Amino acid sequence: ELITDTYNDLADRVLAATEAAGVPRDRFRDGMLAYRQWAVENPNRFLLIFGTPIPGYAAPEEGPTVTANRRLGGAFFALGVDAWQRGDLQLPVSSRAPSAEERDLAAGALDGVPAGFVAAFLSSWAHFHGLVTLEILHQLDWIYPDATVFFQAEAELIADRLMSGR
Repeated sequence: ELITDTYNDLADRVLAATEAAGVPRDRFRDGMLAYRQWAVENPNRFLLIFGTPIPGYAAPEEGPTVTANRRLGGAFFALGVDAWQRGDLQLPVSSRAPSAEERDLAAGALDGVPAGFVAAFLSSWAHFHGLVTLEILHQLDWIYPDATVFFQAEAELIADRLMSGR
């Protein structure tokens, strides 16, 4: 229940930022910044859901934890679908073909967006999430005692990589 509540709390924060008015690119950036701000305010809860997993445990696929986790991912993916429908999606050229799972997700659950969409969004999330994790673990303190400006610039770069429509 604690993990589910934590995912839902983070998802609520991100959804509040991404459901605001504006173009998908700016809402995507705002979602990343809301994600980071929540993590900074709740470092122990962030580590609860993204820290070291329990060996051998996998949350039930249809259980409340996975559902709450999907709310979080869905907030970002919905913006990509919106950008694609508006003609604002800019997928980077990949050096590999999409996996079968990426193609299936793009064709089904994501309203038929291009297969490269899934990898581009996961790469973007990994970039930003990795930086947030470094901050939460105090690995950036030596160069960014206040990392806010750094994270704002990174969010802009990531949003620009995926979407036009500023």
